[in-house]
Amino acid sequence: MGWSIVQFLVPFGVMSAIVLLVMAPLSAWMSHKLRAMAEERIGPNRIHVWGFRLSGVWHSLAVMIRVLMRQEKEPANSERYLFRAAPYFSLIGSVLALSLIPFAHGVEVSSGHLSFQVANVHASVLFFLMLNVWGLFGIISAGWSSNKQATLQSAIERVTQVFVYRLGVALSMLALCLAYGTADLSMSVHQQSHLPWLWGAAISPFGLLLCGGCVLAELRGNPFADTDSPIRTVPQYRSEYVGWKSAVFGWGDTLHLFSFAALITTMFLGGWQVPGLSTQQLERHSATLLAVFLIFLGGLLCLLGASALHRMLRPAVVFGDARDRESRRLFPIALGVGLVCLWCGIWLLGWGWSVRPWGQVTIRFAFQLMAFVGKMLFCVFMFLWIRLSWPVFRSARSMRVAVLYVVPLGIFNLFLTLVFSWGVRSFGLWE
Repeated sequence: MGWSIVQFLVPFGVMSAIVLLVMAPLSAWMSHKLRAMAEERIGPNRIHVWGFRLSGVWHSLAVMIRVLMRQEKEPANSERYLFRAAPYFSLIGSVLALSLIPFAHGVEVSSGHLSFQVANVHASVLFFLMLNVWGLFGIISAGWSSNKQATLQSAIERVTQVFVYRLGVALSMLALCLAYGTADLSMSVHQQSHLPWLWGAAISPFGLLLCGGCVLAELRGNPFADTDSPIRTVPQYRSEYVGWKSAVFGWGDTLHLFSFAALITTMFLGGWQVPGLSTQQLERHSATLLAVFLIFLGGLLCLLGASALHRMLRPAVVFGDARDRESRRLFPIALGVGLVCLWCGIWLLGWGWSVRPWGQVTIRFAFQLMAFVGKMLFCVFMFLWIRLSWPVFRSARSMRVAVLYVVPLGIFNLFLTLVFSWGVRSFGLWE
């Protein structure tokens, strides 16, 4: 019983830290900065703490605090309990779906095998798609409980679009499951190995494009956004939600984006596999990899210090407050930490030290976790970039594309993937 609790709490704690401390703030920050770049403006750079702006990171926290401090209200004739529960339906499905994603190779400990996957179940791809359906309950509950015709109509349109485009995601996943010979997410990562030309993106590139387009349509991002009201910032079915409940809906959409970015990373981009380095190679060369990483990190920090020095000598804008001293404070910190990292990395390379087994496992886990998070952030960046740069279809055209093209293209991709995977197996590239 005790070991079962450990097997659940360790991966759940790591997953929660990744989502809450890394993914959510970075997603909000990336959205603000990319929108500013698309509109040719500076972006958020006013809020600071002791003069440090951190390129607008504090702005994301300020927006969250502002949303939470807004007064909540409910429609007079609404279904009170269902109206309050709808945002959590949208959130729970994405959280449960993320629990199926493996984010590192398991570790053998004295008590047994510790898997870095909260819920390791068979046919986890099917469970993933099924759990994400919980978001549809949240959408239709929000539209119906508001007791308004406009919100209900918007919810029905959104659910219809999500359901139709989910068929494209399911068909692209089915093609890869047949190619890998398993519907288990963990086994799919092992099947792809550390060689990039055996990843799902190389075996089924058309499926990657189809899956990404269908996910964009589910998220109602460009070119599938709702254009009925150009000034509308939230969907019509969420227009009655303010304050905390509106923030929960926003977190649900963010986690929905993360969950599908994690699914694409796992099935198409090798998951936690580090390109060119297997698990055994990562543990065998852990000391060298740690030294190279420290040298790389030190170089980046030295470049950051040089950039701060340039801004200090030639300030582009004078604010007249603590922000003018940001470069002055950042330069010695970045340069000092960067030089320490460089010295440690060079010293470790020259000394030729050996790492104990527990240290090898820890370094291997850190590199695999960074590889997984980096691939997932790349997917999130691509989703946000496409949403901000592509033109918008009409709603009727979006549904026409779904009905006429998604299913035939999914079947065509299924045939192509099976033929290509048969060729890969015939040459003995897969075991």
